[in-house]
Amino acid sequence: MVAQDPELAWLSVASAADFAALSHGTIAIRCSGNCSTYLPRLVSSTRVRALDLSACAGLGNADLEALEDLPLSLLILAGCDGIGDEGLRHVAHVASLTSLDLSMCNLVTDSGVAALSALKHLQCLDLSWCYSVSDASIQVLSALQALSAVYLVGCERITDCGVQVLAGMPQLRTLSLPGLAAISDDGLRALGTGARRLQHLEFRHLDYVTDAGLSSLSECQELVTVSLTGCRHVTDVGLSRLAALGRLRSLTVHECPLVTPAGIAALRAAAPGLEDVDFVPAKQLRH
Repeated sequence: MVAQDPELAWLSVASAADFAALSHGTIAIRCSGNCSTYLPRLVSSTRVRALDLSACAGLGNADLEALEDLPLSLLILAGCDGIGDEGLRHVAHVASLTSLDLSMCNLVTDSGVAALSALKHLQCLDLSWCYSVSDASIQVLSALQALSAVYLVGCERITDCGVQVLAGMPQLRTLSLPGLAAISDDGLRALGTGARRLQHLEFRHLDYVTDAGLSSLSECQELVTVSLTGCRHVTDVGLSRLAALGRLRSLTVHECPLVTPAGIAALRAAAPGLEDVDFVPAKQLRH
């Protein structure tokens, strides 16, 4: 998910009646209720830099026109199921955006993501559970030279081809890959070869990933956190290769049936810098 600045003082707004609490110094607003009824007035009367519209009832594509040319740096539209490609064409005019959360915006497709190529300052993008997003979107995003964090959980149309494009983005620091997608050892091998500055990697339920793919990650010497869930063909042998990651501090392994407590213990012994291990054997998650 898109990280929020902990220093921002968020003000909640549920209706036009709450406007009295706003001041010219207000910079972070979290909306609720039917925000489409008061959004134009809200953005015209305050100095907004961060706007959370997640799951706002009734919000549609046309409502986002009110955001065009605002000096926003953070926009959260998570769970806005009325927002699609036309809405993103309005968002593309918010040139100052650095972080954008579109998770669970199910109407978004590659066409809408293509419009985001205008956001030259975008650093963080969450497309999780945007089911229609494919490798074509990744090709577009690769042109955004500031983009360093990409979240793709649930984007099952992403394949090794898309991962190879991501691996060619030298500024990439954080990557969350989709589960149940056609991503294999080839994709992880591409990350090992190209994404040398990657620091945080998450992947889950990738049935085509084996120990060979995990071993390739040993080339990503900047990795600090690795999280893998439900990878059926990863074993203790592949996990042991992560000991070569000298900066690895946090490891999450959930529901990987061929990874054992002994394998975890061996990795801990071989990687003294590893501070946090969250290991849940597969049998403990099945009832």
